[in-house]
Amino acid sequence: MKIWTLTYNDDNGVRTEVFNSAEAADKAAHVWITEYWDDYMVEEHGLLPERWSWAYEKLCETSGFMDSIHVETHNITSDLAPKEIQDPIEKAYLAAAQARGRDGELEIDSNANVSVSEDAGAYVQGWVWVSDDEVDTSMAIIEPSGTVWYFELFDQFQLALAGTPGAFEVKLGTPELLEKSGGVNDAWEFLTAGNDDLKFEDLSIGELQEARLNGNV
Repeated sequence: MKIWTLTYNDDNGVRTEVFNSAEAADKAAHVWITEYWDDYMVEEHGLLPERWSWAYEKLCETSGFMDSIHVETHNITSDLAPKEIQDPIEKAYLAAAQARGRDGELEIDSNANVSVSEDAGAYVQGWVWVSDDEVDTSMAIIEPSGTVWYFELFDQFQLALAGTPGAFEVKLGTPELLEKSGGVNDAWEFLTAGNDDLKFEDLSIGELQEARLNGNV
């Protein structure tokens, strides 16, 4: 079994994401590099090339680019890793499930768990992609002081979460938390803590996080 990891070092700090396919890791890297390419390179070199690794090298060579991204492939050999299916009946169900798969939407591993049912079928383990736009869930960020920030829009919550120090709590939204928040708050208000002197176009999320940790907002 293989997994792929992407490690980023940018304004949001050092972080690693795990993927179950090389294609998914490549797509995430492409999305990450696009923002920088559009900022520094697009006027002189045109649209981002298909190979993100070439674009990254070009950025580092021509613009003094300091952020980094690293992709690595890992072979999982632990006894805890799923075993290859040997049973011919389970293999048949697995093949049928893989035939129904759609790249980037529904993916079935070659060693997916298969649970044969008495109801003339089987359950086959798979990976289902869920975009932020599909998540209809309210979220709350709770500061150590007890202040509650409530987000009805999941994409705004994700933006706020990127600038949240680790000491903050994150919980699913509830009517009680909404009441404590005094209403719905947007991500920008959370990141700046109501400081009108801070402008979105002037600060990155990483700089906002540092400002929050230093008590400047």
